[in-house]
Amino acid sequence: MAYRFQRRIRICRGVHLNLSKSGVGISLGVRGASISTGPRGTYINTGLPGTGLSYRQKINSSPTHYNTSNLVERDYEPGSTYQFLIDNDGNETFLLIDPRGNPFTNDSFLRRIKRTPEYKEIVEKARKAKFDYLKKQNDDTVYIYKSTPKIITEEDVISEKNDTSEIKQKYYRVKRFEMPEPNQSALYDEAFNWAIANTKNAKFWNRKKLTDEATLNKLRELFNNAKNDWISKKNAFLEQEKTNKEKFDKEYAEEYNKEILERNNLYDIILNPDDNYLSETISDVLKTINLPVDFSIDYK
Repeated sequence: MAYRFQRRIRICRGVHLNLSKSGVGISLGVRGASISTGPRGTYINTGLPGTGLSYRQKINSSPTHYNTSNLVERDYEPGSTYQFLIDNDGNETFLLIDPRGNPFTNDSFLRRIKRTPEYKEIVEKARKAKFDYLKKQNDDTVYIYKSTPKIITEEDVISEKNDTSEIKQKYYRVKRFEMPEPNQSALYDEAFNWAIANTKNAKFWNRKKLTDEATLNKLRELFNNAKNDWISKKNAFLEQEKTNKEKFDKEYAEEYNKEILERNNLYDIILNPDDNYLSETISDVLKTINLPVDFSIDYK
């Protein structure tokens, strides 16, 4: 099977690489001139400031030969274009074309155009664009190996398969029992109020002693009850947390083992692929490769 990809890659400012099913093209742009190349040929596109002249013309083929036996000398007409041709051997040709597509000559006018600084500047830029284009084509071919991806060996895959450090097994974190432990100071007022209520009928000379004793006894009772209730709740909480840890740790272990198993199965497929997996994987890898030239790959 053959894979072809469409890409437009910006190489640097003013230079783009165009990849398509019909071939590879490069567009280069400079002030006053641009050059583009593709499967249908190489063209240069410029405009001559102040004259109204512009052109688009192939530059990678021999200059077009016109029959000049019947040419007549005419003056410049608005809408005329000029053709500045550079072939791959460096031969240059300049032609002036009228709006109807006929070449014509007016030596004095052509000489005036060629003497302008704008014309000389465009010629130099066109020459440089042609040179840069040919040099880049050569460099792209010579250094194409730099665009190829790193080769992953079977040893690399096996080593990655054996390294499971990225997969972490979760464990349930037991919560703390946050209910504060009871203390006697917090219970004193309740014990004292109870003692006052239960010794109010005692003789006044004996009432304070009886109140103090009743307060102390009631305080011990309240504290013991509160402490036993706190211990009971704490034990129930810790027992529940123990149950939770056993339950969730088991679930986490099952998830971890399942993930390891799926991972190992995937690596087994990679190391021993069937035809469909191999074909899809190769296709995906090829689509990620951005080469500076058009390419077609056939494989079995």
